[in-house]
Amino acid sequence: MDIYSLEQIGQAPKQGCLLMYTRKEVIFEKYDCTGTDIKEYIASKVKVEKEDTILELHLFDTEREYRAVQSTAHRTYPGSAKGTAECVVTKEESQKDDIDEYVEDILLEKKFKQVGSRIRVINYMKYDDNGMAEMYNYRLALMEENGGEGE
Repeated sequence: MDIYSLEQIGQAPKQGCLLMYTRKEVIFEKYDCTGTDIKEYIASKVKVEKEDTILELHLFDTEREYRAVQSTAHRTYPGSAKGTAECVVTKEESQKDDIDEYVEDILLEKKFKQVGSRIRVINYMKYDDNGMAEMYNYRLALMEENGGEGE
């Protein structure tokens, strides 16, 4: 994924948590790009000289998540960079009439203790005509202990 071609990354939180999967490693840390170009910050984390490639990128805080995933599909996504599916999900998603939330608090591996001990996954559910639940989207969020959402 080419970080410089991402079209919606300007909607990412200026500070929060970075979760990035590359071909070589997983990077999970707090970041602060207030007054800094977020693309440059992310590019500095990838070891281009070792032919590393970003496969998935999450930038999130308590109220918003920006997500970019390298796409293997041969179709384009509206408002997304070529070959990438970009998505911005905000807290307001759960305020829609036909949406329910299912919240999971996930225990983090000890090597990520600088971020916190847990992370919140908020799943957004819709129901079909037969009343069957379908998870149609999700967002990552910081927990209260990390300066994020309370329980």
